[in-house]
Amino acid sequence: MFSIPKVLGLVGVVGLMAVTAAPALAAKPAPTAPTAATALRSVAVLSFTNPAGTQSFGRVQCPAAGQTVTGGGVFGSAGLQQSVNSSFPSGDAGWAAYMNNTSASTASFQVYAVCS
Repeated sequence: MFSIPKVLGLVGVVGLMAVTAAPALAAKPAPTAPTAATALRSVAVLSFTNPAGTQSFGRVQCPAAGQTVTGGGVFGSAGLQQSVNSSFPSGDAGWAAYMNNTSASTASFQVYAVCS
């Protein structure tokens, strides 16, 4: 059987839990509009030849002075006959990659740099 002090104590604890959880359940503010810095992002891309049976290197730089690289990547034209050996930032303003070509014919690949 419940006594009045126990019930009042339980109601007090539940009420306290609700008050402390309220800030965590409050609505989040709406996302802000893009700033001028995000509007200045650009993608630089260069194509490279990847001869049969070789590993080739390619590098692309950000197009505008003062831009820094925020990401990048590489894409090959020969499907499963090509594989990315590595893809990495090159300094503060570029992206570089090594591409392997195991096919019997020349392929190509593109290196991308996302800059801001």
